[in-house]
Amino acid sequence: MPASPRRRRDRSPGRPQYRARTARRDAGSRSVLRHTGDRSSAGERIARKDQLRMAQVWVTVGGRRYALACKDGEEPRLQRLAATVAAKAVDVEATLGQTSEPRLLLMAALLLADELLEARDTLSAAAQTIAQADAARERLEQLAADLEAGATND
Repeated sequence: MPASPRRRRDRSPGRPQYRARTARRDAGSRSVLRHTGDRSSAGERIARKDQLRMAQVWVTVGGRRYALACKDGEEPRLQRLAATVAAKAVDVEATLGQTSEPRLLLMAALLLADELLEARDTLSAAAQTIAQADAARERLEQLAADLEAGATND
């Protein structure tokens, strides 16, 4: 008699793998399913879940709603960031016309990255100017101190 084909188990990456383990026989002879990667107690798992709970914010970008998670208290900032991206997406759509959502969001992200780099370059140039001005001020103070010292010695 030919061997029956073996059933393949679903091992997709998003699906946790479980295996049967027999529990200590304190409540009867039942087997317990336990996640293979989690060896912590139930109390520890509950405490971790409480620490990992995050606020959920709904934002609209490119005419589509997205649910995002953030730390408690960061909701207004996340909404402002999403509003900035949405405004940039509107600008891109006005310039390019109707385009696919991924392309629209990519172009909005590139324009925002360009603005960020320009702001960083401006900040860096301003920091260099301030450093040069501080060096010139220190040199002038040193010259003034030398003049006063020379005038007092005469």
